[in-house]
Amino acid sequence: MVKTTFRELIDRAGPFASVYFDSTRDTEDAARQLDLRCRSVRDKLSAAGATDRMLGALDIAFAAGPAALGPSGRALIADTATVLVDEQIPEPPPRETVRVSSLPFLLPLIEQRSPRAPHTQVATSAHDLVGRTEPHRADEAVPAAAVAGGSDIVPLDGQLTLPDGVGALLRYRTEN
Repeated sequence: MVKTTFRELIDRAGPFASVYFDSTRDTEDAARQLDLRCRSVRDKLSAAGATDRMLGALDIAFAAGPAALGPSGRALIADTATVLVDEQIPEPPPRETVRVSSLPFLLPLIEQRSPRAPHTQVATSAHDLVGRTEPHRADEAVPAAAVAGGSDIVPLDGQLTLPDGVGALLRYRTEN
């Protein structure tokens, strides 16, 4: 298992391949099913613009993956040549996610880590992101902004109901 901290991920240059998939091996043909999933992921990554080096690194991670008992998922995040995150997650993701983008897609990984929380608060300030002027998806940029700004992503107790999309509570720090 490769586990890079969020800070280390954000400090690296992209592009990144972010993959979340069901790695459950609870059927007689589990190895075949997993092989089919890995091929599907590889095809989607290739179509999304993943480089040959990125695909090669992920192929090694797929082959060396842990044999989980019961339902489980896997999170893989790679930069141009190195797998930075290869983590077994306790529940299979609701859908396979395959993405190549300039920032790593971290929200599914954050959601799977303990303690489980219904929402996340991110506290950062605009001046912490000097040099990052390109547009990003909100679900990639919010965790990146928190980590790049020296902030922690802190799970909170309580409820935040959002019918669609990504939700985050942002608090602007006014400390001098």
